[in-house]
Amino acid sequence: MINALITIYILCWTYQGGVRTGTPNLFKWVVINTVTFFAIQFAWAWIDNFLFLSETKPIWAPRIAGFLVAAVIRTKLVMHTSLAPKNLFSHLNIFKGTIERKDHLF
Repeated sequence: MINALITIYILCWTYQGGVRTGTPNLFKWVVINTVTFFAIQFAWAWIDNFLFLSETKPIWAPRIAGFLVAAVIRTKLVMHTSLAPKNLFSHLNIFKGTIERKDHLF
């Protein structure tokens, strides 16, 4: 369940980063980034189950690794900026513009 929420978050985060920079073929990059995150999750879980590394405890490492790979793809390929921490983790609050604009609620 948490992986699905993180996947949806990465989808929205990548889309908003591409809209801010005016990236052409944005939907292609959003799909590539989301599928890459999902593939990392799937591969890491498969390897973990195959090697019996974590039988009882949850594995947080694929979520962190997948998020970092998604951040690198978003920064270098979608936004075309340098790999600085400021750029990698920029605009993590994807709901900021929605929360600030309250005129659409009424």
